Amino acid sequence: LVAYSGFSASNYLEQPYNQNLLDAINADNITYMMWLNSSGPSATEILMGAEDSIIGEYLQITAHTDDTISWYVDTNTGTQLFSSTSICNGGWRFVVATYDGTNVKLYVDGSLNASTTTTQNSFNMGSPYTFTVGRRLSDNYPATSTKLSLLRVSSTIPSAAQIAKIYNDEKHLFQDGAQATLYGASDAVTALAY
Repeated sequence: LVAYSGFSASNYLEQPYNQNLLDAINADNITYMMWLNSSGPSATEILMGAEDSIIGEYLQITAHTDDTISWYVDTNTGTQLFSSTSICNGGWRFVVATYDGTNVKLYVDGSLNASTTTTQNSFNMGSPYTFTVGRRLSDNYPATSTKLSLLRVSSTIPSAAQIAKIYNDEKHLFQDGAQATLYGASDAVTALAY
């Protein structure tokens, strides 16, 4: 299990242009998942997101100085959904953000934390888009106080029950002294889901 941290204007993760990821972002359904541990930002921090700065479209998770996070869906006019509780106060938290073209939802630790509806249009990001972790390319905002782990992007939206199960399965990995291994008599991979 690995956590990424130490983000700055010059130290961040970037996914180069990738048609499969672009197709996922432009799909009607999108999900971002991550585990985060933040000591409380002293300034706005972009944790993870996609942007096409030429046409002004963004899809990102942001940490704020009031210890909340937001899920920002902007296909032109912008919808920003804030968490209803402080979660950037130390300790590992599981965050899932979903958007289906109408509903914008934010889950924290397996439960729905905030939701709204939007009249946003579908995303139309093109080949100049970027996907970054730890900052946004167009105007920086590095995630200097946050550690991130198990980042995922999907063009499907899990059900509330599936999100709760993922949280309950993975939360044990973030306990002090957790032992995470392949178990059984063999480490051979005998099945793969795609």
